[in-house]
Amino acid sequence: MRTLFLMLALSAVEGLAPPASAAGKADVGTTTAPFLKLAPDPRAAAMGEAFTAGADEASAIFFNPAGLAGLDHMSVQLSQAFYVADISYQFIGYAQPLSALFHQFETGPGRLPDVTRLPDWGVLGLSALYVNTGSIDKVDNTGASLGSFTPSDLAASAAYARRFGDLDLGVTAKFVESKIASTAQTFAADAGVRWRTTLAERPLALAAAVRNAGGSLKYQSEAEPLPLTVALGSAWRPSDSVLVDLDLSLPNDNKAVVGLGAELTQPVNPDMKAAFRLGYRTLDTDAGLGGLTGLSAGAGLSFDFFRVDYAWVPFGTLGNSHRIGLTFRF
Repeated sequence: MRTLFLMLALSAVEGLAPPASAAGKADVGTTTAPFLKLAPDPRAAAMGEAFTAGADEASAIFFNPAGLAGLDHMSVQLSQAFYVADISYQFIGYAQPLSALFHQFETGPGRLPDVTRLPDWGVLGLSALYVNTGSIDKVDNTGASLGSFTPSDLAASAAYARRFGDLDLGVTAKFVESKIASTAQTFAADAGVRWRTTLAERPLALAAAVRNAGGSLKYQSEAEPLPLTVALGSAWRPSDSVLVDLDLSLPNDNKAVVGLGAELTQPVNPDMKAAFRLGYRTLDTDAGLGGLTGLSAGAGLSFDFFRVDYAWVPFGTLGNSHRIGLTFRF
């Protein structure tokens, strides 16, 4: 049961479970599938998960599907998160501009078309995320062993996004499956919008997203809804090398969460750039984990067609979370 306890504690730290002060309030602590709130992208995790407006690769499927609309290349993302105890989290995302997909042979063998010269047919995204919480022993009321089981969670998503002038729109349909002692399945949807403008003559994006709308999981006799979240965000580039993100998340099972992140990118040589990231996310102070809980940091190296990222997210007395990821651009 140690693993299950740590999973519940981690959920509280991540803002996935209600604070003690909120006990008894309507609609607090009544949701299930908290893994749907775990950010899959180490770049986002290092920046306080403030990515509603800043998501610009395949992981936008998770944060805000509208972020896919700006892609002019195929994007593939792979990530792995190592939490406390035996908890692990894997994510794979794929995003493809449809114009390039349908016209890939028009410019000759071995050459991809210039998508800026093709009609905009939008961007398709596919992703899957999987959480494994490790093996848990089963015992009867006398303490006798009944073997063990391994809880796991899965979410498979399909997204579509398109640009309309300065406005990006996106939607996601997802299948959710959760296994504890029994298995429950459901469907849900995300939707997002992003407006691209300027501030002080520098690029600014303002965005909003709704995540995990609809659907509920029923393990035995009672169904519980998914963790519906409304997120508002901004992403501003005060210079070509600096990105500042700010998010406000409004979950239906907890208090509001604010995320703030910054990224500094510097060239190392003509073929490589280094990125340094720092973030802060307000979390449940009633969890009492202390330490540097709420802070996050990370770094990345980007090359011509791929990027590698790392994030460090501390959870006080529970330990530290480490996340790594690869992003390929074709």
